[in-house]
Amino acid sequence: MNPPIEDSIVQIGQDRWLLGYAVVCEVVSEEPKDALKSWRDDGKLYCLRTLPETDGTSITPRQCGNLQNGLFHHAGTSAAAWNIGGMFIKVEAWRPEMQLESDTIRFVNRVSSLPTPNVIYSWVDTQWSRSFLILKTIKGRTLNQAWNTLSSDCRTQLANTVGRFCKALAISTSERLETADGKGIVEPFLTTRPANPEPLWKPQLEEVLRSRKLSSGKRLPEGLITTMLRPSMR
Repeated sequence: MNPPIEDSIVQIGQDRWLLGYAVVCEVVSEEPKDALKSWRDDGKLYCLRTLPETDGTSITPRQCGNLQNGLFHHAGTSAAAWNIGGMFIKVEAWRPEMQLESDTIRFVNRVSSLPTPNVIYSWVDTQWSRSFLILKTIKGRTLNQAWNTLSSDCRTQLANTVGRFCKALAISTSERLETADGKGIVEPFLTTRPANPEPLWKPQLEEVLRSRKLSSGKRLPEGLITTMLRPSMR
């Protein structure tokens, strides 16, 4: 992936960041007319806008900008996350017809009352083959941070809560193997990889019909195979 996923966001000035190929996040005194989205945090007004061609902020400032500012999570070659302006900004590798996390969140909101992250804004950077998702943060500790301090009863209660969430989501079913929006799935454990795989950073929209068996070597029942759909490959 070029540039690397961890270089997707660069601070190019005080209170100014370049997000992907052509979106800028900056602190402003008032919301401009061309703002894509704006929010307030700690008394500051943050604004997203498409980078004007006459701005002069392009590859050169990116190369000398601060790559690590706000970066707090980096997962291999295909995902990274930043904390900027009181928001989480998640960046993931993308390809056409791929289900977006923001669409999945909207689907869960539509079919259930489960708590989900608050989506502030999302977009796809087709130039760099990656998606951007801005989520509102909440105060508190992560489960990983709190787990060792929790009692046995509290851990059991949490496990039961997750179980209820899974059961609620399991009510929404389909006769076909597909994403929430009817797209091809991204799940490498379902099929064997092709002989000449694409770059590892690029999400693979798996087709179980292609190999007709799981990566474990077990064949799928023929009747089940005929009901599976490959909408993204049509």
